[in-house]
Amino acid sequence: MQKVDIHPKIVDSLGFSENEKKVFDMLVKYPIGRTVARIAVDVGVPRITTFAILKRFEGRGLVEKILSGKRFHWKYRKGLEFLESKFSRQLIKAGTVS
Repeated sequence: MQKVDIHPKIVDSLGFSENEKKVFDMLVKYPIGRTVARIAVDVGVPRITTFAILKRFEGRGLVEKILSGKRFHWKYRKGLEFLESKFSRQLIKAGTVS
């Protein structure tokens, strides 16, 4: 079976807005987690908007909030493999990937 870059297919299938794509991409780059403030600065999205996006992601089971010292860090829930395996199975069923 050929390894396919599933990231763009995941983003497309989830229907993210431009700001959600930016936040999602940041989480891909830093799977160990980042603070809301750091994510907001790095992606150029207001902090309150970034927090709202992360809360939506949390509600969808895409991220989790981890207490690290005195601050919360946001990271993938179960890592990117969680999403990759879910969407790889769907793409294989649909005949998109062999």
